[in-house]
Amino acid sequence: MRYRLSFIWFLLLLIPSCRDGIKEDSPQRTEYIRIWQDERPGVFLDNIQIPFEGVTDGKIHVNSNVALEMSYNPGNSGDWFTIKSVDSAEPGHSIITYDAASMLPDNSLERRHGNLRLVAPDLFFGKFLNVQQGYDQVWSETFDANPGNYESLSGVKTWSSDEISALGTHFYDYLSFNAWAEAVSDVSGRNLTVDVTVGGGPVFEAINRTVYSFNVPVGSAAAAENIHFALLSNGGARMSPKTTLTFSEHNPAGVTVKIANVRLYKVSEEEIDDFLNDDEDYNNDDEEDWI
Repeated sequence: MRYRLSFIWFLLLLIPSCRDGIKEDSPQRTEYIRIWQDERPGVFLDNIQIPFEGVTDGKIHVNSNVALEMSYNPGNSGDWFTIKSVDSAEPGHSIITYDAASMLPDNSLERRHGNLRLVAPDLFFGKFLNVQQGYDQVWSETFDANPGNYESLSGVKTWSSDEISALGTHFYDYLSFNAWAEAVSDVSGRNLTVDVTVGGGPVFEAINRTVYSFNVPVGSAAAAENIHFALLSNGGARMSPKTTLTFSEHNPAGVTVKIANVRLYKVSEEEIDDFLNDDEDYNNDDEEDWI
């Protein structure tokens, strides 16, 4: 027994020296890559969320203490994002200028993305930056059974969805739809609107209704000029799987509002920060991606 205790004490005395050896053999890396946009200079990014309307001559700033190689992979999303130039602002600071096409002519906010690769191969170090536009669709109503694929609202007529069971699994949802007005008389100078009532409330069967009102232009079909979108955050409460959407209008007699391409998209907790343009500074020391 005395010999066993002596052996245990011998092992315990070795532990500090083992820890010290590991610490000395694993020095912390000092390379860094910091990325930000013109409109958010104090916020370092791990992805770029492009607005629905697209961007002309957008700027991505890259600051690093190592020489980097850059490449862009469009994936399967086509050529909606184009790098126009890469310029050196000062040593270690490059500015990437890009164009990104609007997604509104497609009458959809369905996510598309590419990947920007910034690497120092000899150091086995770099960043992969997702460049994305739009969000993941979770529900839609395209009125395929109707002539022209739209629903007409006039007078007291409304259109209501069924309960949307796809909701209730995330906190934020983007609503998009096309709406335009057709009139039998001159309505120039009149404010034509369509209301969207979100019913069913947060958290299952709690009763809560929120009404969103949208101005609608005079038109003849679904188009980029009449796509509307809004974030349904429900005050930060989880949306209910019993949520319904009701479309209605209260315009002058002779006005018909037509709606099409009603869709809901999931917005994640991380993406909501981009949407709200949160400018809080944070420590980027632990934000490096390793390859």
